[in-house]
Amino acid sequence: LHAVPAMLAARARGVPTATFIYSWDNLPKGRMPVRADFYLVWSDFMKAELLSYYPDVTADRVRIVGTPQFESYADSGLEESRTTFLQRLNLDPKKSVVCFSGDDPGCSPYDPEYLRDLARSLRSVPESIRPQIVFRRSPVDWSGRYDDVLREYPEIAVSDPKWQRVSDGDWSQILPTREDVGLLVNLVRHSDLVVNLGSTMAMDFAAFEKPAIYVAYNPVSNDPHWSVEDVYRRPHFGSVHELQPVYWARSRENLADLVMHALNQPGEKSEARQKWLHRHVLQPMAGASRRAADTLRQLALERPSRSTEPEDRESEMAVGATRR
Repeated sequence: LHAVPAMLAARARGVPTATFIYSWDNLPKGRMPVRADFYLVWSDFMKAELLSYYPDVTADRVRIVGTPQFESYADSGLEESRTTFLQRLNLDPKKSVVCFSGDDPGCSPYDPEYLRDLARSLRSVPESIRPQIVFRRSPVDWSGRYDDVLREYPEIAVSDPKWQRVSDGDWSQILPTREDVGLLVNLVRHSDLVVNLGSTMAMDFAAFEKPAIYVAYNPVSNDPHWSVEDVYRRPHFGSVHELQPVYWARSRENLADLVMHALNQPGEKSEARQKWLHRHVLQPMAGASRRAADTLRQLALERPSRSTEPEDRESEMAVGATRR
């Protein structure tokens, strides 16, 4: 909603507007409060999604550019050695590393329980082959909800994201720093597996040919407002169910066995991971920012038609909502 006044002002002045779809799940999970003249999307798949959810948007207004989210993985200048990076986290470079990546509290309110289950289960693995755990919280989650787990399992290393917070709030109020880009690149490069609840981090790991586990059990049985089944019924998981690029942890009891299997068979789901990644992200990933910049330069010279009365009314309603 923060962009609504600027978008409407641009429209009133005849300045072309464009918006970028931020994440792979944005289109199925909500409605855009204001319409743009042009849309920059990740892939053919996302373009088809956009045209399906917004039939009033014509195909010529959608440009496929990829996403900058993954292009830093091709930047060799950001790479640290495994020894240097892991030793800074007090981890042994000779042992496997499992990354647990957290979601925001609204999407995954029981992430601390999942992290506890992972740590508890791996303690059952013989110490000589026991994987290490590194935890990265969601950049928007600076609550203390993990504190008890981290005290209980001090062997969990913590790699906190380094984002700049404009104010407390949602994803629109924080920005990644250059320092965090390097941190994330090396966390993914030097971890051997990621565990989370349906996070796009599985795609990050796929970019490095690393396996992922999606937790798929309810840590508590009496929450009437949240269930893991509801999470994975969301439309953006359709390609995950179809291609099966990840492993599914159906119970806390099989976590350790599943982790060890994924670590011992890292290439087992390689073909499915690459099909999934290529379906959602235009290749080569390294060119996304340049494609986006070139597209914006081109669009700045265009003057879109203004046959958008339904969109204007919806945008004006959104402005009214922000004023209230």
